[in-house]
Amino acid sequence: MQRLVRRRAPAGGDPGQQLPCATAPSALSCVGQALAAHPETACVAATTGSSNLVAVVICSGTPELYRYLCECVGALDGVRLVETVPSLRLVKQIKTEGIR
Repeated sequence: MQRLVRRRAPAGGDPGQQLPCATAPSALSCVGQALAAHPETACVAATTGSSNLVAVVICSGTPELYRYLCECVGALDGVRLVETVPSLRLVKQIKTEGIR
């Protein structure tokens, strides 16, 4: 799976939440591509360890994050577990435009 960077956190805004996900091995590519297609998603990458996929999402607030987890992530076949790791503050961000 190719790493996909879609959008940046707004200056001074919410830096986003990391969503470590455990998926069925056969569903890894499908779940990763589905997450990458969501407008809330800033980045999706395959990983190793207790989770095999991580996504960074940017939502406008807690209600929007809850809606996204319930309606979007929860609806994906093959997702076994999702955790939420909030970022409290964005210290440094590289410019990602034009990187493939």
